[in-house]
Amino acid sequence: FASRRFERIDRTFTLFRGTTDVAAGDYWASRVGIDLSTSEGRPWNGFFSASTGDFFDGTSDRMSADIEWRTSALLHVGVGYYTSDVDLGPGRRFTTHIGSARVDWHFSPTLSLLNLVQFDNESNLLGWQSRLRWIYSPGCDFFAVLGTTWLRDEDESLVPQQQALQFKIAHTLRF
Repeated sequence: FASRRFERIDRTFTLFRGTTDVAAGDYWASRVGIDLSTSEGRPWNGFFSASTGDFFDGTSDRMSADIEWRTSALLHVGVGYYTSDVDLGPGRRFTTHIGSARVDWHFSPTLSLLNLVQFDNESNLLGWQSRLRWIYSPGCDFFAVLGTTWLRDEDESLVPQQQALQFKIAHTLRF
C-alpha cells in the first residue's frame, strides 16, 4: 500500500513520556508498506503489517502482527504485537512496543466473556479488561465490564493503579 496524508497541528505537544516535542504546523506524511493476512475462516489466522515513511518532521518504521486460534466455537485465543521506531532528529528518537493477549469464551450464542490483557512501554501500564455480554432478547444486551491496571515500577514490580466495574444495558424499543 501507499498513502499520503495531511495533518495540521494547532499547538506544540509531546510524545513518548513527554520527552519528544512536536511543533505546531502543517505536516504531510507519505507511507509505503505491506499488509498480509490469512483467512479468518480457518482455525488459525494471522495478520502482519509493516510500513515506513514520514512522521511529523521525521520518519517512522512500524510493524504489527496478530495470531488467533479458534480452538472451537466456544474458545478463541490470540496474541498481538505492535512496534514503532520513530526518529524525529537528534535527541528525538524513541521506540514504542505494545503487546496483547486475548482469551474469549462463547458459552452460547447469547452469552460470551471476552478478555484482553495489554502492556505498552510508553505508559508502563499492564491492563486487563474482561467483558461479559448477555443477549437477553434480540436487540437487547446486558454488559458487565471489569477493568484493572498495574504500573510497572522502576524495579520491574507491578503496582495496582485502578480498578473499575461498569454495567450497561442496551435495549431496543420497537414500535
